[in-house]
Amino acid sequence: MMWYTREGEGKIVISTGALEKIEKFARAHEIIVAAYVFGSSAADRERSGSDIDMAIMIRGPMGGFERVQLETELSNLLGKDVDLIVFSRVSPLLQHQILKYGRIVFEADAGERIRQETTSRREYLDSRVLYRILGEDKSHGG
Repeated sequence: MMWYTREGEGKIVISTGALEKIEKFARAHEIIVAAYVFGSSAADRERSGSDIDMAIMIRGPMGGFERVQLETELSNLLGKDVDLIVFSRVSPLLQHQILKYGRIVFEADAGERIRQETTSRREYLDSRVLYRILGEDKSHGG
């Protein structure tokens, strides 16, 4: 494996060739605004046989079948299992984890990426308050 590092970011355990394939794949699908690698590949913990965890930010709606098609296409392209998620469809907590620990590997529209990140961070902060309130309620017998 080769290491890929962006200035100011940690290491990603994905070959440069795989990153180039991811970029080419994402450019071929105009719906994709940005792509992140997260999980073991982004945290220097990848083991032999690990899949690649990826999140994509998209423009507009995407059906489940279309997501599975993209996941299959990307897995075939990389010759490795890919777990592909649509960023806007996962919980605020997972979005937070992706933004905090993941790495951007493709960006087509910085403005839209920033808009989605900002919305995600706001929802995460709001949900933290709710979780705290629910936790306090349970501790008081509620």
